[in-house]
Amino acid sequence: GFQFFATRRLFSSGGGWYRPQNTHAALLDKHWTKIQLGNMSREELKEVVLKRYPALTIVVERLLDIYCQLTGDKHPATEKIGLGNQGSQTSLDVIQSKMEDKGTGLEGRGLSLRDLLKWCERILNNFDSTSSSTALNIFLEALDCFTAMLSKPESRQRMAEIIGSKLNISKEKAEHFCHMYKPGITLTEMDVTVGRATVARRQKEAVSLPVEMQTFAATRPSSVLLEQLSVCVNKGEPILLVGETGTGKTSTVQYLAGITGHRLRVVNMNQQSDTADLLGGYKPVDHKLILLPLREAFEDLFSQTFSRKQNLTFLGHVQTCFRTKRWHELLKLMDHVCKSAAGKDLHKKKNATFLKEQWESLTLRLNQAQQQIKLSESALVFAFVEGTLARAVKKGEWILLDEINLAAAETLECLSGLLEGSAGSLVLQDRGDTDPLVRHPDFRLFACMNPATDVGKRNLPP
Repeated sequence: GFQFFATRRLFSSGGGWYRPQNTHAALLDKHWTKIQLGNMSREELKEVVLKRYPALTIVVERLLDIYCQLTGDKHPATEKIGLGNQGSQTSLDVIQSKMEDKGTGLEGRGLSLRDLLKWCERILNNFDSTSSSTALNIFLEALDCFTAMLSKPESRQRMAEIIGSKLNISKEKAEHFCHMYKPGITLTEMDVTVGRATVARRQKEAVSLPVEMQTFAATRPSSVLLEQLSVCVNKGEPILLVGETGTGKTSTVQYLAGITGHRLRVVNMNQQSDTADLLGGYKPVDHKLILLPLREAFEDLFSQTFSRKQNLTFLGHVQTCFRTKRWHELLKLMDHVCKSAAGKDLHKKKNATFLKEQWESLTLRLNQAQQQIKLSESALVFAFVEGTLARAVKKGEWILLDEINLAAAETLECLSGLLEGSAGSLVLQDRGDTDPLVRHPDFRLFACMNPATDVGKRNLPP
């Protein structure tokens, strides 16, 4: 029953479509049965949107008017919208401006169905067709989804005016949001509000956070960027920041992570960056690296099963053995407790079955650690050490990949699973895993890069 499927993306250039010739996949062309897929028509787009977002039925025609006008002739039957001569000319202006911007970094990325669906997903949040602020909310989300990737202010304003004209928003108001709008920033004990976005704070870390010590200058561009980041964080969207050195890309992400109480890990990418740096790999380890996660799991499980206050002396002894590297004594202590827990009557506990399973699992890990320690006395021991990205996915930390366009395409390929949506994850194949890591709901992915116009810089691979 084995069947092999493959996909290949076509790239647009000046209104036409082509596929790159310098690809090894061309060597296998004669062996495939090829099926060519074209862009959806307007009616098909409408069917997709209504199926996924039935609550947007009342505004779906207006949304498609805007999207089809911005994408020009990419989707058939746009002439039936009834734009008139003025609308057709405006659409041509957009296409022409896109072609003019083709040479600059990221300007060549045309709008796609993913942008439309992301826009609809954002609009759906607190959507109220009877509210007077709905049109403005749709307009602001459209600015983020359709114009934020454009580097030229005049291009962004031109697109904003087109979007505003379909939502009965004046040209002056569209210009205001492009050049003068500055969202307010409000910090409370429970959450952070930036413009239209509110991000909850991690209470265990946010309570003691010295907010008054922050030195962030809330200028108009940084405040707008902070609002855009906050909206993306709420929706779980991965974020790529493109800008020259010193424009505040990294510092803005660090500030948002700081005021919301999230731990941010920054990874500086370069030409030598490898997948092992992000996902992990087998490395020579000492006893401390083997026993550290085991001791942490032991203390956590011990606190759930026994009274921590009554056993402070014992737990202190465990930490002393670890700190002074008395490994054999440490293993004996943990082994003794594992046997005691196995014979202990846990029925008084609400989660007795779960605790029993956890102790059994810990006993197996303890036996494996004892064998590793014995082997390491006569030979070098290798163990799989998880990379920064894998740990962040599991623990719900934020990660920032700085200078991401310096890394090789093969290294960045490992990120594709995380970019497939808010539920996307990683599979540590080097460790022999077949199931993806359980993605923590608080995990967020950020990336920064300088424009490809810089010397030695290049655009990201498609």
